[in-house]
Amino acid sequence: MKRRIKVIMFYVLIMCIVCISESIYAITLRELAIQAEAKHNKFKKEVKSMIIVGEINSKESGRAVRGKLKLWRKGEKTRQEEVIIQMPDMLNMPEFTKGMKKDMEVITICDGKNEWVYSSFINKWMKIKEEEQKIENNQWFEDIPREAKLLGTDNVKKNSAYVIEVPKSTGIYSKIWIDKKNFVVLKEEEKDLEGNIVTSVNLDYRRVKGNYEIPYKTKEYKNGQLISTMIIKSVKINKKISDSLFKPNTK
Repeated sequence: MKRRIKVIMFYVLIMCIVCISESIYAITLRELAIQAEAKHNKFKKEVKSMIIVGEINSKESGRAVRGKLKLWRKGEKTRQEEVIIQMPDMLNMPEFTKGMKKDMEVITICDGKNEWVYSSFINKWMKIKEEEQKIENNQWFEDIPREAKLLGTDNVKKNSAYVIEVPKSTGIYSKIWIDKKNFVVLKEEEKDLEGNIVTSVNLDYRRVKGNYEIPYKTKEYKNGQLISTMIIKSVKINKKISDSLFKPNTK
């Protein structure tokens, strides 16, 4: 009889631990978003503008491409310019590169509400659909729907992280890994239109103001294979930036 009571008590204890754990995770997800947003709002008050310069090296389907990157941020407005420097193996494709310059430019602009993209390949500005607009890494909390679930914890390059699952119909990614200490995105995972698993890993986080950090290196993988590496070369804050940079030349 005593043994039966002990067994029952053991299972009751296990069920309590499971229920408590689930409750903690549910509360943690909400609290995590609140704390991340509070940290980001503090940064916005201290930093009115930011200019980031970097470079990108990518290789996919045997073709190597390198590019230059520059990002302007002023409040909620952003402008990103990426100059893709075509390598010799890309230039041996006359059916695609006829009439093109050696360098191809891609510009993405956000005026705080809407986003546009320009490509020198088609020499045209296009407005990006709202559901296709990307949320910045350190503003992930703005894109977490109610359907999101906290799966548990994991390690990303020795950093402890919370793993959040986002339903495909409600988010731009399927999973994100949030650093337990600093609430920044360490890793993202999504499926592209062809069903490939695309993973981005943010590395080498450095402080730019107070406790606010940005990744100085980002690696992107497709089905486990490295396809691109972005490295930040310089970051300048609170510099004067003209509002004209955030207006697309759609005329």
